[in-house]
Amino acid sequence: MKKILLTYLSILLCFAASVTVAQAQEQLTVRGVVKDIATGETLIGVHINVKNTTFGVSTDFNGKYKIAINKGETLVFRYLGYQDQEIKVESDEERLKVEMVSGSTELEEVVVVGYSSMARKDVVGSISTVSSEDVTGQVTDVQSMLQGMSPGVQVVNSSGAPGGGVSVKIRGTTSIGAGNDPLYIVDGVPIVNNTGIGGGAESGGSNPLSWLDPKDIESMTILKDAAETSIYGARASNGVVMITTKKGEAGKTTFNVGFQQGFKQITNNYSMLSGDQNKTKIFEAAYNRNPALDIYNSSYYAPLTNNPARNDFYAYNNNTNWQEALQQTGQFTDMNLSLNGGKNGVRYFISGGYYTEDGTIKATGFDRVSSRMTLDYDVNDKLTIGARVSFARTKMDNGGGHAVIKSMTTLPTYLYPYQRDINGNVLPSFETSAFARDLNPFIAMERNLSETTNNVVNSNVYGDWKIFKDLTFKTSLSYNYNHVEQNIFTSKESYNYLQEAQGSNATSNLSSINWDNTLSYKKSFNKKHNINVLAGFGYLHNEKPRSKINTYGSASDNFQFVNSYLRLSGSDYIWTGNKLVSTFGKVAYNFMGKYYATVNVRYDGSSRFGEDVKFGTFPSFALAWRASKEKFLKNFKPLSDLKFRASYGLTGNQNIGDFNAYGLYSPVANYILGGSVPTGMNVENLTWETTKQFNGGVDLVLFNYKLKLVADYYHKTTEDLLLAKNISQTSGFDQVLQNSGTILNEGLELGLHYTVFDKKFTWTTGGNITFAKNQVLDLPNNEPIFLEVGNNQSKLFTIIEEGQPLGNFYGWKALGVYSTPEDVMTTKANGEKVPMKNGLNGNQPFEAGDVIWEDLNGDGVINNDDRQIIGNAQPKFFGGFNNTFGYKGFSLNVLVQYSIGNQIYNYTRSQLESQAAQDAMTTATLRSWRKNGDVTDVPRAYQGDPMLNGRQSSRWVEDGSYVRLKTVTLSYNLMNESIKNAGINSIRFTITGNNLLTWTNYLGYDPEVNYSNNPGAIGIDRYVYPPNRGVTMGVNVQF
Repeated sequence: MKKILLTYLSILLCFAASVTVAQAQEQLTVRGVVKDIATGETLIGVHINVKNTTFGVSTDFNGKYKIAINKGETLVFRYLGYQDQEIKVESDEERLKVEMVSGSTELEEVVVVGYSSMARKDVVGSISTVSSEDVTGQVTDVQSMLQGMSPGVQVVNSSGAPGGGVSVKIRGTTSIGAGNDPLYIVDGVPIVNNTGIGGGAESGGSNPLSWLDPKDIESMTILKDAAETSIYGARASNGVVMITTKKGEAGKTTFNVGFQQGFKQITNNYSMLSGDQNKTKIFEAAYNRNPALDIYNSSYYAPLTNNPARNDFYAYNNNTNWQEALQQTGQFTDMNLSLNGGKNGVRYFISGGYYTEDGTIKATGFDRVSSRMTLDYDVNDKLTIGARVSFARTKMDNGGGHAVIKSMTTLPTYLYPYQRDINGNVLPSFETSAFARDLNPFIAMERNLSETTNNVVNSNVYGDWKIFKDLTFKTSLSYNYNHVEQNIFTSKESYNYLQEAQGSNATSNLSSINWDNTLSYKKSFNKKHNINVLAGFGYLHNEKPRSKINTYGSASDNFQFVNSYLRLSGSDYIWTGNKLVSTFGKVAYNFMGKYYATVNVRYDGSSRFGEDVKFGTFPSFALAWRASKEKFLKNFKPLSDLKFRASYGLTGNQNIGDFNAYGLYSPVANYILGGSVPTGMNVENLTWETTKQFNGGVDLVLFNYKLKLVADYYHKTTEDLLLAKNISQTSGFDQVLQNSGTILNEGLELGLHYTVFDKKFTWTTGGNITFAKNQVLDLPNNEPIFLEVGNNQSKLFTIIEEGQPLGNFYGWKALGVYSTPEDVMTTKANGEKVPMKNGLNGNQPFEAGDVIWEDLNGDGVINNDDRQIIGNAQPKFFGGFNNTFGYKGFSLNVLVQYSIGNQIYNYTRSQLESQAAQDAMTTATLRSWRKNGDVTDVPRAYQGDPMLNGRQSSRWVEDGSYVRLKTVTLSYNLMNESIKNAGINSIRFTITGNNLLTWTNYLGYDPEVNYSNNPGAIGIDRYVYPPNRGVTMGVNVQF
């Protein structure tokens, strides 16, 4: 990979050098003064930069400036509350007097929306934008650009693994079984995620944009309400994220080189018992179960008795901190370069990047090589053509897999990874016998393999033809290819029960063709009536063949790929595909920029659904009123802009399997003559989920555009949920997918931005907050749905039921610990006094030291009837706020992100405090109940836990609220004539701290956690790769 990178960089550097030499021009030093055209007053702190570069200066206290520029280049003058002004330096005149006109152009900012772009002032829906300038040098993955930056958008880094999973939800959870990820559109092309292998639940989910370099992104626009999303129809129920990458701009070629180096660390670990304490607690649990136990003559306990005469004395007489042993300081490097420029109607942008990261858990890591090229050519004043091509290759090393993360916390501290001789000296060979059925993680890290590679190619060609002055036709054809391959190898030494090494290879090849055609008409009549009409046709075709081979019996641990194995244990091949054909349209009208009305409609046909319901219509309607243009408000001087918005519309969700609506058969080889068996039931009326959404909003701008407030209220109901329904087994099937169920999401979003100072010293501050409510309104047969999380040995249950929000944890409510035998006695509903009994263990009476469970029905027996909702993973409100300070070339940005009111089910802690097996334990178990009269919240240690004190309960539900100092970035822009004379426009130095401080009461590694993105698994901490804190230093040079 490094060889490929060096070759690519060399080619790009040679090209850059040739272009730079070719475009060398005469340099001038321009001086002048900037004034207000109306008052004649000089303006202090006006920012002046050379167009298409970052090189610039600011006016001094006398409004004067001096800047070096090449002849033929353009100067751009920007000042808050004034219109931008551009002046091209054509002559040798080196003195420029500039007069600026009051009136902000911020509302004229062009934003990308569905199939078009428009001025922000004309947007009638609910959108948010994030510019790359807002997060310069702060993030290494795309979705983190959104975290804490936009109201209504909840971003959770589900895993701290390099390249790990990220959950993005726009306005809540709208689906139970069809996914909640938004639709990502990069430069107008929808991104189809190649899921199915790798990055599963146990790694915190997958990241569909891990291949995209954040430094290639110009801006991101989040479409939230139906007025903006309905034009994407059956794919837009979860919102839309429009990603615009950088493209070429006419002018002198600029060459950017960036380099970042940083490190990351896990900041919070569990406090564990020492090796001796661990063994003492195990003996305590054993004696509590059998007071007559002779541990010295027990094959199970004797190795733990610290007997030097035993051959295995050193195998069990250790004090290993497995967390420290398996963790490391993860280092990462991020390099990128780009070319930007154009002339004679040709504009180009070329970039290349290389990112490599070693994880904070040993043997884990992530690498990405990426390149991108955009080319636009104005054939004439009516026709523009262009092409976009990008390539990325990522490799994610998962070390020894999820089992290593589990071992980090659960392995007893009295074990050691290596063998020792009779004198206690460490040998190079791994210890295996002492680990019983547990994994020795050092073997896994050194000899096992869990690697996922991803090759992504995205290509697009387009033509933009201005047929007449107001009529434009655009066609865009894209082909995307995504190859994912996962190789897994497990050495036979990893586990004692393995007889031979095992391995597997899985591949998935997604190819996607997308063709969009639009005809747009834009006209203004009498400078009063403005109309924008768009009509389009779209076609999408996806194909994805997948294959998997399972093998065993590798001749050596050095041969880790399937072609080196001796025997085949299984294989399969699956082909899936789908098509989507669409027509869509939009009519937007406004009267003098005061009254607005917009109608969108999309008609989608999907191959995924039944014959009679393949097609659906998704309309939306929106109105807006710019009240600030009314006469009765025009003289209210503090008011710069005031607009009221309202919209209603429908969107869909088609994220199910490609053939779930059809009766399928699979071949079998269990019989002499072979044959086929049905594997899916025909569901002719299966169709998409439909979301109906109302949005009401207001945009308020005050004090000459210094203070901006955006408020939105939304009400979303998602109907016809795609859910599996239990059916009679006489049909030959256990379940069938059907449309049934309704979910409500509603909330209030507030965003605020204020420019405190805008002179020589600048200070802008802003924040956002979202109050969100989620509720299940209807389920099939009014029956609750129990979702299982985890494997058969450690299942957890979450519950979905009518009238309740999603994300409910389900179990028993703990009320404390019985202190004395008398406390165990309870009074039944009929007045009878009896000891409380464990209905899950033969009605055995509880004893002192056991957990007190709430007896819901008062029958004196704790059983499944006493389970209840014990917590919820949804926050009551979340958001972020940031401050940016600037002085001369210095800039300081501080971002704080928060989530309040959510709870976490800490499954990891439940295993570390069960006191029921020969596992590691936290120091919390030191306060466990030991004798009558002890008052504590930790029950007695008891081998095997027959009374189920460690069951799924409120003991493990914790407050997951947090406030985090997300990023602090200090930067300095060096821009002066000395470096300009050396051919350098600017040098930018940055240092960034990520996740520096977190205020929380959560006892686990970190409160930002998801076991997976499944709605039934949110807020569950089950051996998830811990998040980390990091520091990054970087430099960017522009030539």
